[in-house]
Amino acid sequence: MKTERIASLDALRGIAIAGMLFSGLIPFGVLPGWMYHAQNPPPLHLFNPGLPGISWVDLVFPLFLFAMGAAIPLAMSAALAGGRSRRSLALGVAQRAFLMLVFAVYVKHISPHVAALGAPWQTALYSLSGFLLLFPMLAGLPRAWTPALRTLVRAVGWGGAALLMFLFRAQDGSRFDYQRNDIIIVVLANVALSGALLWLATRRRPALRLALLCLLLALRLAQDVPGWGQWLWNLSPLPALVAVAFQQYLFIVVPGLFAGECLLRLARSPAPAPSARLDVAAFVCAALVPALLIGLFGRWWLATAAIMAPLCCALVWSLRDGAPRALARMAGCTVFLLVLGMAFEPYEGGIQKGRATLSFYFVGAGAGMLMLVLLHILIEVRRYGAAFALLTGAGHNPLAAYAGVSSLLWPVLTLSGAGAAIAALTAMPLPGILRAAAYTAALCYVAGLCARRGFALRM
Repeated sequence: MKTERIASLDALRGIAIAGMLFSGLIPFGVLPGWMYHAQNPPPLHLFNPGLPGISWVDLVFPLFLFAMGAAIPLAMSAALAGGRSRRSLALGVAQRAFLMLVFAVYVKHISPHVAALGAPWQTALYSLSGFLLLFPMLAGLPRAWTPALRTLVRAVGWGGAALLMFLFRAQDGSRFDYQRNDIIIVVLANVALSGALLWLATRRRPALRLALLCLLLALRLAQDVPGWGQWLWNLSPLPALVAVAFQQYLFIVVPGLFAGECLLRLARSPAPAPSARLDVAAFVCAALVPALLIGLFGRWWLATAAIMAPLCCALVWSLRDGAPRALARMAGCTVFLLVLGMAFEPYEGGIQKGRATLSFYFVGAGAGMLMLVLLHILIEVRRYGAAFALLTGAGHNPLAAYAGVSSLLWPVLTLSGAGAAIAALTAMPLPGILRAAAYTAALCYVAGLCARRGFALRM
């Protein structure tokens, strides 16, 4: 059984990856504080763990985690329906997590901001070669190819990658080291494994996930108190790659599992007809996100709660009658997560991503659910999918866009000589923002184009 891709989920993933790219490309130090991580304010961007609050940049990673969690029931349900055993799926999940860890190490070593192989053009060629090798390594290969050709292409990809790792030199002169990796991908690999195995074990008993989250919450709260819980929390079987503490991001992934199950139900039932109530729900979702961000960044927690209360009530009301039950359940879960996140907000000195707080997890998960409800109404009900085509394409191939921001964009600009000229023409803040937007759009387009041609990076 083959399931169609759900465009709203691809769009959510595309928004997350576009946000990651854009936030890394905007001018440094000259924009308002809400354009950067809240704990790394301009102009110096020095990390300040005592500074509470979140910005839109801080929500990008939770959105990606949430989308990954939502994709798990969709992919694994299709595999189970196609006849794969749970054991085979579990082994496949472990293999995928391993490949994600390899990807995390590899992309860090091909980054031109880390590698230094002589002149800038040499580093650019090294980095660009590393990016291109990702496709024979990890992309889906045409089924029309013979097994021998497929094996040869894979061998070229992995052999070339091994050669690049052998040639690698860091800017400080050091050699390859697996502990030099991309922490974002490392976290994703850890919770992708645990989240998928958790769904396999609890797909018929979802209440057990709440029991696990209660245990995880206990460990999280007791991490600073000597005892077996602290020992377990700090356990790291493979330093810098595998750690129990990474599992705290399940507070975002597990709600994503619930959202994925709701999407399954929505996909298996007729799409609802457009209605005024669904339009109200979309409007409320679109209003809640900026209200939440403005309030939490400005530390106006009382005003934020006062604004959120009627909006949350309106969201639940708008989806109470006439809307699909699964969509109404997602709205109810959204409200619960946001209220829980706001209740935890004063704890640990206020919400922040820098040293991720409990409030951050629940607000991030709530924002992910909120965005998914909004996108489902706009794309699946109102049929505005064409407006999101660029983001949907990037969401279909996010790893290519993620690696491309440093290992495709920078080498191309360096080797062509256009990078310096464009930078000089866009030195002011507003042109710099437009430059970042153009680069982001170009990377999203390339990622989507590769996916449409059958070369999406898979793990």
